[in-house]
Amino acid sequence: MVVESENILGSIRKHDRLVTKLRRELREFAQYLDDPVVTEIMLNSDGRVWVQKSGAGAVPVGTMSANQAQAFLSSVAASLNEIVTREDPRINGVLAIDGSRISGQISPISQTPTFTIRKHDKTKKRLDFFINQGVMTPNQHSYICRAIEAKKNIVVVGSTGSGKTFLTNALLHELSCLCPHDRVLTIEDVCELNVSSENYVSWYTSPTVDLRGLLHESLRAKPDRIVVGEVRGGECYQMLKLWNTGHSGGFSTIHANRGLRDGLSRLELMCAESPETAGLGSEWIRRLVAEVVDVLVVITYQGGKRKLENLVEVVGVDDHCEYLVNAI
Repeated sequence: MVVESENILGSIRKHDRLVTKLRRELREFAQYLDDPVVTEIMLNSDGRVWVQKSGAGAVPVGTMSANQAQAFLSSVAASLNEIVTREDPRINGVLAIDGSRISGQISPISQTPTFTIRKHDKTKKRLDFFINQGVMTPNQHSYICRAIEAKKNIVVVGSTGSGKTFLTNALLHELSCLCPHDRVLTIEDVCELNVSSENYVSWYTSPTVDLRGLLHESLRAKPDRIVVGEVRGGECYQMLKLWNTGHSGGFSTIHANRGLRDGLSRLELMCAESPETAGLGSEWIRRLVAEVVDVLVVITYQGGKRKLENLVEVVGVDDHCEYLVNAI
């Protein structure tokens, strides 16, 4: 027990030293990690640092030298047990300071070091927050709540920075209030989802276990709800299969820039990337998407404001295999 306690204390001290080092290398820009209004911190190729605040556009706040940025990214890489080099000039992971998500690049991808820090919003908000912010209508709010209670499968669609994760976290909080006894399993690459339910398990991908592997493992955790942070490829088919075989009521997000139709097309294309769908044909995949995905929520961010661009119920397909949807 003494040895174990000493090891734990040693790990804590090591983490504290690392956090101090990272803050020192960020210098004056570290303050924005502590600002609850700031959502993103971005270093551009010209050395200017920009910050994005909730409900406002990005503004420049200063400059960072290439040497300072290189030192910071090298320390971030070391904290992730990685090395950033010309041969491997990218870094993606979680910032040890506060759990924010960081993506960094050095030469030859970028002439000078660049990075984007997306802060992890730890606040837990219910869906009615989005009514107060003018993001959704009371009617849309009521429909989504009924869909959660009815164990409908909900996919949130949007571009980068649109608020997909923010909205999904609100869905999770609403789920904990409406269905408090459901066991929730979340699966994601990095920790971004805030689970409010008492009975939950959170899994993360690793260099040896990807999203598909975790989805395959998920049934052993006996979840009532399976929530996937974001699907980007063939694992989409695995997720839909699980939702369609006794594990309905799941949430997920996908990246799509052009709204409703683009979101449905993205789901089809990702399913087609799975080896399991080889030879099944595009029409079969479309019918699967229409059968399994019950609700599509399209969220946008323009002019410093978020808005539900579309909220639709997916009814099925017609005789020509075109989607049938009801706008809410």
